[in-house]
Amino acid sequence: MSKSVIFTKIMNYNNQLENILEKKAFSEEAKNLLLSMLYKIETAYQDYRTVKRNAMSKERFLQELLNTIEYLCQEIEFVKPMTKQSKLLQGKRFFIEGEKIICYQNEISLLQALLALAEENIEISNKYDFFAPSIIHCLQQAFLVNDSEVIRDFNGFSWDILVRDIENLYRNIVYQNMLILLGNKFIEDWLNKNNHPEAFEEEQEEEIFIPINNILSNKKFENIYDENEKVDYIEKMKMLMTDFYGEKNTNQWMCQLLKTAIAIYSNENEEEKEKIIVKKQEYEKQLAFMQDKRKYISEKTEEKKKIVKRIGKIDELINNNTLLKQEYVLQNSKLPNEKKFFSISHFADKLEKERKICLKTIQEINQSIEPEGFSQLKTELQNQVKFYQSMQIAEEGKTDVQRLVLILQKIFLRCFTEKVKKAENKKEMIEYIYEFRYYLRLPIGKIEDYHWLYEEKKLAKPIEAIEKLIIHRAIQLKVLNSFSEDKNLNDIILKNIFTSKIIQLEKMQILLKYDKGILDIEVYDENVHEVTVKHELKEKTELNVKLKKKIKIFN
Repeated sequence: MSKSVIFTKIMNYNNQLENILEKKAFSEEAKNLLLSMLYKIETAYQDYRTVKRNAMSKERFLQELLNTIEYLCQEIEFVKPMTKQSKLLQGKRFFIEGEKIICYQNEISLLQALLALAEENIEISNKYDFFAPSIIHCLQQAFLVNDSEVIRDFNGFSWDILVRDIENLYRNIVYQNMLILLGNKFIEDWLNKNNHPEAFEEEQEEEIFIPINNILSNKKFENIYDENEKVDYIEKMKMLMTDFYGEKNTNQWMCQLLKTAIAIYSNENEEEKEKIIVKKQEYEKQLAFMQDKRKYISEKTEEKKKIVKRIGKIDELINNNTLLKQEYVLQNSKLPNEKKFFSISHFADKLEKERKICLKTIQEINQSIEPEGFSQLKTELQNQVKFYQSMQIAEEGKTDVQRLVLILQKIFLRCFTEKVKKAENKKEMIEYIYEFRYYLRLPIGKIEDYHWLYEEKKLAKPIEAIEKLIIHRAIQLKVLNSFSEDKNLNDIILKNIFTSKIIQLEKMQILLKYDKGILDIEVYDENVHEVTVKHELKEKTELNVKLKKKIKIFN
């Protein structure tokens, strides 16, 4: 694309924003910051999408942003740090009050506020009620950090990760795992980002190829959900992953994902932590109760008798209008005004519902005291107890989330291995090289004491195995050049691609120098030197390339 065309596109978006701002009563400071933010996004977006891969097109991103400013945002108020006014933010970057944004006066805070303003409810099936707050919180918060990355880490010239602005490194890793394994389109659907396709009719750029999204067209997924039914994205995620990564990997991934999301949220929310601890204790108590089978069956049988007696009483009331009216008056006399039954029919409906619940409870009791049902229920409780105990939620202080995240990464790496093995062409292989490079440069740990994933010792072996697999598959598919017939040396040279900060890896070149048993591996972004890695050669090795000459890594 020529420079003149790029400049015209930038001017078009800039003009759109200026036209929108003419109709807004924003302060000059707010208008100038919005224009500055737009310019930074436009300048950096191509580099951002080149590095990240799992991101929507620039045209769509900008049009969504302009729509948010035009239709959803009516007021912007800036606050200064360390002032009384900043207490409104409750320790966060921004605060949303209806159609009003209150935030710090910088592009990242403003962009995150606008993204939050456009957020819609995340769908979680009712059967995951207990897990829903943790999953929703993880997705919502990580999404804001993820989509502000374009101006946080990219300036139009380089890729520098500003770790202090990521807020929660563990939550970010979980979200990036999901993006890489499921693809951007799946996450957008879940976050209700694909509700207004008409706004992007002019989008010409081809979406990034993500093979797993092709599974959506598989016949077995057609008409899974009724038109008015709430989409079960947890189940949908499980089905997609099972088809692509296998049942064992998927089950382990889903279980660990829930554990990790719950632990992250419990560290930030004391009320949620208390719920988890109580839930764990309830399961432990139920399991302990089932240890004495004879006593359990005896007590459950007595419980069933009481329920049967209650059903008989309900039937008597429903079938006798006089008794029903008397009970209605009696019950209302005991209730405060706000909880009184407003009619006899309302009271009768309540009794019918209670009757159904009683019948269901009897059915559950009958199943639980039968030999097969007892054994099944006990196994389920044991699994639940094991699930909650394995999280090791700290009753006081913070839970060790890093332990859970690292377990999740080991499963993620097994899934990614399957992804690489299934690569069929150069295009897919290039995508996986970029994805894995991005993944390895994710920060982990506490913000004040972080390191990169490629430096994580507990993941060293699986990471090295995937690096070798990618390199060998990429050479087979004629994506990467081979520098030596010695596979070990070739891996050492080429694995620099996974730690490089060069934006466009296709421009990466290697220059080799040898002196007194030491091989210098010089990495260049075309003519700009990035880093030199020294490697000791213990024996003579034949190279496929000339020394002291720059060689492109990509074929």
